[in-house]
Amino acid sequence: RPLTIVLEVEENDYRKAETHFMIGRALLALEKPEGARISTEACLALKPQGDLNPRARLQLGEIAMAFGDPDTALQYFVPVVELYSKDPEMAAIALQHAISALKLKDTPESLKIAQRYRIRLEELRKTTRAASRD
Repeated sequence: RPLTIVLEVEENDYRKAETHFMIGRALLALEKPEGARISTEACLALKPQGDLNPRARLQLGEIAMAFGDPDTALQYFVPVVELYSKDPEMAAIALQHAISALKLKDTPESLKIAQRYRIRLEELRKTTRAASRD
C-alpha cells in the first residue's frame, strides 16, 4: 500500500520506475508473477537510466521463467548479457539466468549457446578474481 501511494504522488519518472520495480519484485517474491510482470513492464516503460534498466529486464526474464517460458526470458536476459557486460556483476547474473533458460529450452542449438555462455561466465569470474587480487 505505501508504494501505491508513492506512485500517486511522485512526479519524478525515475522514482516512479523504481517504485514499479520494487512492487514487481515483491509480487514475484509472493509468487504473483502476473502482477509482477505488469509492474515491472510499467517500470521499463518509463525508460529508466542507469542500472535500473538492466535490473528490470532481468526481473522480467525471471518472471517469464516463473511462467515456464524460457523463450521470453531469453528476450530479456540476452540483451543484458550483450549490452550491459561492462558491469561484471550484472553480466554474471545475466549469464547465469541466460544459461538456465537455454538449458530449459533443451535444444541442440540452445545447449551450444549455453556452453558458450558458460565459458564466458568462467572467463568473467577469472577476470573478476584477478582484478580483486590487485
